[in-house]
Amino acid sequence: MKSFVKLALGLISVLALALLGVPAGAASATAADPWGTYKSVTISGGHAELKGTYTLTGDNLSVPITISDKTADTTRCGLAVFRYSLSGGATQTANFPFCAPTAADADNSTTGTLNDADFLDVRVCMSKSATNTTPIAGSCSAWKDIYEKADTVFEDDWGNFYSGAYKTVKNYAKGHVEVDKGDLSLDGRLYDKVKKYCAIAVVKVTTNSPDEQEFTHCGTGYGKIEIDDSGVKAVDIKVCVYDEANDRTFKCGKWKSIYVD
Repeated sequence: MKSFVKLALGLISVLALALLGVPAGAASATAADPWGTYKSVTISGGHAELKGTYTLTGDNLSVPITISDKTADTTRCGLAVFRYSLSGGATQTANFPFCAPTAADADNSTTGTLNDADFLDVRVCMSKSATNTTPIAGSCSAWKDIYEKADTVFEDDWGNFYSGAYKTVKNYAKGHVEVDKGDLSLDGRLYDKVKKYCAIAVVKVTTNSPDEQEFTHCGTGYGKIEIDDSGVKAVDIKVCVYDEANDRTFKCGKWKSIYVD
């Protein structure tokens, strides 16, 4: 008889809670996405299997799994191995062994939850007992990619965006924007091509309400546009001609969208 004890089930439950966390929040969930059945390397006619699904609720990844011990041997058990990271942190692993109570095939199911998971890979191996989380050498399947968080960073070049024409000549602006979870980093260059007057760029940053910032440049070269902000939902810009002597803005181009959430 295999050395299966209730400790195996307890260990899986404890590890699932301690290492993988507990679901949180009441956000709507995606449909369950099954990721197939993976087999360990067969040794002496026996192997282990792992299958499951995942469901994403907000930032929480729920992973129901079934580990199957098909070794028909008293010295080998199934071992599920998870590789993951949370909230941009270091890569971690968690190993869940399961031994059938007899030499017959048997399954065990449990569910783990990763809070704010960046990615999840799995593989299935064999171990020597219900309390041994070290894979038997040569028994592991290849790693399988199960989940990877969608890129939350918006990054793009913007422009050229032009003012209206003054005697056929237009001022313009161009630059780069990056938004990571609402944190804005915007930089750009403003060019004055209307030599009699200056160039002005009006940048509208919308958080809870829109806020406009003005950047001016007169003459050759370019003026810098730099904005850092948080909680950003949208960024728009328009470029105009600016009469510095009379503090007058005219010949504006249309509002152009740089970013929208």
